Amino acid sequence: MKPFFTSFLSMAISLSVFSQDNPPAFGNVSKAELTSTECTFNKDAEAVCLVDEGENSYTISRLSVSINGSYRKRIKVLKEPGVGMAADVKIKYYSKDGYENITGITGTVYNLDDAGNIVASKLEKAQIYDKKIDSRWSEISFALPNVKIGSVVEYKYKRFKKSSIEDIDDWYFQSSMPVKYSSYNLILPEYFDFTYNVTRRQDIDIKKTGTNDGGIKFTMRDIPALKDEPFMSGMREYLQRVNFQLTAIRPPGEQPISYRTTWNKLSEELMDAEWFGRQLSKNVKDAGILKKNLANITEPAQKIKKIYEYVQSNMTWDGNYSRGSYEGISTAWDKKSGNITDINLILANLLQDNGIKAAPLLVSTRDNGVVNTIYPFLEQFNATYVYAEAGGKTYILNAADKYNPYSIYPYDVQLTDAFLVRDKNPSFFYINDDKTKLEHKTFLFIGIDGDGKINGNATIESKGYAKNIRTKMFKDGKLKDAYGATDAIDFHIDSINVSNADLDNAPLRQEVYFTGKLRSSGDYYFLPYNLFLGLNTNPFIAEKRASAIDFGYNQSFHVIGSIIIDSSYVIEDMPKNIRMILPDTSVMFTRILQKNEQTISFQIKVDFLRQRYEADEYPDVKELYKKLFAMLTENIAIKKKN
Repeated sequence: MKPFFTSFLSMAISLSVFSQDNPPAFGNVSKAELTSTECTFNKDAEAVCLVDEGENSYTISRLSVSINGSYRKRIKVLKEPGVGMAADVKIKYYSKDGYENITGITGTVYNLDDAGNIVASKLEKAQIYDKKIDSRWSEISFALPNVKIGSVVEYKYKRFKKSSIEDIDDWYFQSSMPVKYSSYNLILPEYFDFTYNVTRRQDIDIKKTGTNDGGIKFTMRDIPALKDEPFMSGMREYLQRVNFQLTAIRPPGEQPISYRTTWNKLSEELMDAEWFGRQLSKNVKDAGILKKNLANITEPAQKIKKIYEYVQSNMTWDGNYSRGSYEGISTAWDKKSGNITDINLILANLLQDNGIKAAPLLVSTRDNGVVNTIYPFLEQFNATYVYAEAGGKTYILNAADKYNPYSIYPYDVQLTDAFLVRDKNPSFFYINDDKTKLEHKTFLFIGIDGDGKINGNATIESKGYAKNIRTKMFKDGKLKDAYGATDAIDFHIDSINVSNADLDNAPLRQEVYFTGKLRSSGDYYFLPYNLFLGLNTNPFIAEKRASAIDFGYNQSFHVIGSIIIDSSYVIEDMPKNIRMILPDTSVMFTRILQKNEQTISFQIKVDFLRQRYEADEYPDVKELYKKLFAMLTENIAIKKKN
């Protein structure tokens, strides 16, 4: 895999001028586009974006500054799954106080009739819907008409942001479908200084545009689709894109005004923001009840636990990620619901009020992607957690998560860089709890009767991050999904008993009772021994991979079991005992089986002692998993006695 190149450039740097070719004008669709049947640079694509263009410019008056954006997209449908990708469009925008407006929506679908003529079907205004998502966000949606395999779909719209100076949208060249041509033109007033960074794996054209005003245009071509991959740390991290941030305004004849030029400057701005730092000085209603409950607790760590659980139990996360508390923590507390930052700023507020050293922590969850610590781009983060200290120990807290205990770092930010926002000494903190792992230990019993029927039970103990994940599945009614199935037997889970879900220091105990029937081939029956191990399917079977493999934690899977076979069978063959250790000791596999008349005792243990593999290591990881799952799926062979 080619490495990503991240460029940090400012508007003052001279820029190279590249190719001047332009895509066809809006509405100018050719028969060649309509008759094409595949994307030349992404052969298996279901649809291809032929043109993706955007432009932003400023309108400045005596009283306000606003941003005007125009956007255009053209998509070719190649296969049936591409129909929905092209036809259904959703545009999310910030509607509170009329901050953003979406206007000028125009759409057309082009097809060829039986005579080979181009037929256009226009989007009607009645087919455009505008709905409110919540108090801040709304969504425009529309379905373009007569979209089918072979169609070319085209639409455009305008986006207006009022009273906005620095809110320039990032531009993504890459998406889940391949893109033939993508360009973004930013037109700036001559006294605005912007910094941008470009994340790329292929060539990009960057050129100056405009005359009196400064402008810059970014163009990429033939960009392959980026698909979600197992254990991918976040799609955003790998999308080729350009990000912008205002650094200064230099009005003629006046002193320049700086914006977020350093991390310290960003921290100062955030601590002074009403939607962020000033929330820490607000009064939280009924906090006096909490103080009474803490009156007899002198241990700081126990105070953190009590306050964390108090917020956890009183607040419900509305599912929204956010960098700020835009309606305020008092409103969120009254509603007993809020976005992720509402909840965690309440937590930081109460911790500080009760003498705990705590501060807001800007995070980028692993699904959101890696933070580049070189330049202070606030948009890299998608949530605020809490950093706390007590007794020489650091705590990373997210009270929006009902299942993560206070004592271990949240697994969704493991192996990420977070920014600690405070008045003095703001800094980055690398989140890595290398002592806590995902751990499943299973005690398994299987009985086989003379008709090949199975009756068994398993006791599974899930610890560390495994407990968090399994507890959430249990609360959501999806725990059966964790146990998977096997091709070797007909398998049915009859009942599950769960205990210790609400005990911090005890593993989640799952007692599973199951039945089934052996499958046979000729005179032989095959019996798996890896049931409930926690490794159901091999996730690494793709030929190539674009992203790093990010497990986020070390892992341990352990099964100890016994199988009692009816006396009408004879044990014909058993997998060999084996112990495998990679040269770097990052993976260890042990398998031991013993038989005594009609009883087989066995033990399987797999330890993964590395949390992350880079994309260029994928061939080695793929080969390792191929061997590992080949060994895990070796069955015990039994046969009916003559």
